[in-house]
Amino acid sequence: SRQQVSTALTQGWRVLKVKVGTADPEQELRRLGEVAKILPDDALLRLDANGAWTWPTATGFISGLHGFCCLLRE
Repeated sequence: SRQQVSTALTQGWRVLKVKVGTADPEQELRRLGEVAKILPDDALLRLDANGAWTWPTATGFISGLHGFCCLLRE
């Protein structure tokens, strides 16, 4: 949630792991867009879907990530 991200940033964290794959990819991209609005320029995201999506769904999701600063996609 935005609150969790805000708290982590306040505590000094600059690499944040975000779980994705619990909703459809479009919802996840919207959620990440909201998170991105509060990320400082020096923060990075690590995304982890825990194998929740099929290969075509996952690659489609990754294609939608342009503009996001992601360090790693698991």
